[in-house]
Amino acid sequence: MLALLLATLARKVATQADLDLSLHALLDELSAIREVAVIYPQGALAHPKNHITLSRMSPTQRKLADALEIATALKG
Repeated sequence: MLALLLATLARKVATQADLDLSLHALLDELSAIREVAVIYPQGALAHPKNHITLSRMSPTQRKLADALEIATALKG
């Protein structure tokens, strides 16, 4: 029941962001967004810290991620 409620709420947020997706399409788009851990070898000058980021996203996925504030959750 909780999963259905959260999915429906995510669809409502997507609709408010002008993304007209069915619930199934919304879940497919969200499941394709990947969290990636970037780990650099010790002594790498360009990026001294390891970090977690999101994979490349389609425009629809980017709009969904922005509407649902997915990137903000990674920082917190």
